[in-house]
Amino acid sequence: MMDLMRRAAQTWAAKLLLIVLVLSFGVWGISGTVMNGIGGGDAVVKVGNIDVSSNEFRLAYRRDLAMLSQQFNTQLTPEQAKALGVEQRVYSQLASSATLDQLAENMDLGISQDELAKTIGSDPAFQDSSGNFSRQTFQSTLANAGMTQKDYIADQGHAAVRRQIVEALAGGMQPPVTLVNATLQHENATRDVEYLLVTKDMIDPIGDPSDKQLQSYYDAHKSDYQASEFRKIAYAALTPQTIADPGSVSEKQAREYYEQNADQYGTPERRTVEQLSFPDQKVAEAAKDKLDEGTSFEALAKEQGKSADDIKLGTFSRKDFPGKNLAEAAFSLKNAGDTSGVVKGAFGPVILKVTNIEAGNTKPFDQVEGEIRKQIATQNAGDRISDVLTSYQDDRAGGASLVEAAKKEGLKPVVVDAVNRQGETPKGKKLDLPKQGELLKAAFDNPQGEEIQPLNYGTAGYLWVEVLNVDKAHQRPLKEVRDQVASDWKAEQTDKAVAAKAKAIRKKITGDTTLKAVADELGVGLQTKQGIKRSGGDAVFGDAAVAAAFEGPQGLVAVAPAANPPEQIVLHVTGVHNGTQQGYDALPDQALTAMTNRMKNTVFGEMVTMLQKKYGVSINQQLGQQAIQQY
Repeated sequence: MMDLMRRAAQTWAAKLLLIVLVLSFGVWGISGTVMNGIGGGDAVVKVGNIDVSSNEFRLAYRRDLAMLSQQFNTQLTPEQAKALGVEQRVYSQLASSATLDQLAENMDLGISQDELAKTIGSDPAFQDSSGNFSRQTFQSTLANAGMTQKDYIADQGHAAVRRQIVEALAGGMQPPVTLVNATLQHENATRDVEYLLVTKDMIDPIGDPSDKQLQSYYDAHKSDYQASEFRKIAYAALTPQTIADPGSVSEKQAREYYEQNADQYGTPERRTVEQLSFPDQKVAEAAKDKLDEGTSFEALAKEQGKSADDIKLGTFSRKDFPGKNLAEAAFSLKNAGDTSGVVKGAFGPVILKVTNIEAGNTKPFDQVEGEIRKQIATQNAGDRISDVLTSYQDDRAGGASLVEAAKKEGLKPVVVDAVNRQGETPKGKKLDLPKQGELLKAAFDNPQGEEIQPLNYGTAGYLWVEVLNVDKAHQRPLKEVRDQVASDWKAEQTDKAVAAKAKAIRKKITGDTTLKAVADELGVGLQTKQGIKRSGGDAVFGDAAVAAAFEGPQGLVAVAPAANPPEQIVLHVTGVHNGTQQGYDALPDQALTAMTNRMKNTVFGEMVTMLQKKYGVSINQQLGQQAIQQY
């Protein structure tokens, strides 16, 4: 797992993410989605007069860990986070943040209350389902985080000022054209190669390992055969949906709702309409007379010098039609081809013509009655959340387990027999749990039998979890994993034998002995590839062999792992072609953005380093470790 993460962290996307992370925390501040109490007199990081408390450090660590967990699509353990350097990166981020705050203090920078209010109001964490700022959500989110409004507003004020500094320093920055051209030449260079694919079919079969070999391999790779900790948990959700009682809604209530919201249960009738506009009522009525006498609508349009596109108004339902009186006129016409009388439009009199009618389709009440009852019941249930919460808490205080209390309150508890911190069963199946990251963290950070504080669920709900049993991580004995160890040993030996075969082939290519001659001697075909690029990717070569092709001039012979282990590539570079494109337009937007961000980060980093030498920086790693352990 860790090898996979380390490889993933070396990709350009991950490197760019880490570059942005260094800058982003100091600039953007704390999002309402990841808050966890700020304050206290202990300083994990100190820059000049600015102190960063252990609570602030814990929050930043949590934020960074959550972002990386999302990138790797798994909840990282503390050990994995340490191996990836999360702790050290957080120290760097907070030191950068504090440095900017000290600079802002020295420069007496600030932000207006109105601008700060706009910034906070635009945070999605505090918005309702309509995208509007919700004071109730704002207050409940802060309360759940154990953070005061005053602390959060102060933090956002600091973040806004940091943005001012960074924008003043690096805003509008663009890499020089010399760098762009050098990048283009590097990225667009290509190689032509001939190559031999060395496979396991070209070596002697690997036999089964002896007991001694098996034991030796197992002892050297014990960490690969550990059983992770699994826990049996129960969880239950309290939301309007989980306590809604559709049976309590009468047929009369359901029918009334259906009649008031009929357009929700089908496709409304739509009409395609053309419109002729007139300067005044008299001209419009004269045109209407012509229509009644047999003149076509199109002929009138032609008299006005208008084309078919000019008079087309569009296709609308009654509800979406532009103007209530126009909608009434258009939908009062019985058939396609009919024209209206003179109608008062927004900018003068008009005459309408319906050219097409798309019939509507409304589902009968019987088909949607169940859906309507459920919807009404869910709306009604929102008022009962507080009562059920109180009753549930009383049940638990009286000694009931989560499952017992949930069932008593009409909820549906779920028991998971075994799950690890990554959300997997012992057989490796990925589970889909509500608020999976937070739920598993709560389940694995608390001991068996202890009542755990509920998680916020949705806009007005709660999610409880309880640990029922713990099967601690342990080393699986050799006899339990013997078959797997034997398979892994044979795979390793195969890799080594194929690599040795490839190196032996490479040694034969000297003087007049060509790669083709060796291929003919082995009785295998020599293959070719043209136009290989550094970043193009190749299903046969893989990254290592592509990189090897660029390690020397024309005539280079090299050996590298192929894309599919244990295969190896023995290659001969037959052609070298340098990139010729130049200028900003030739560089993809994504690459230009990445280059610009790297430049900004470099300039930002140099400024921060200079200021930190001036202000002085101290880091209390002991306090930092304590904060991580509390997390």
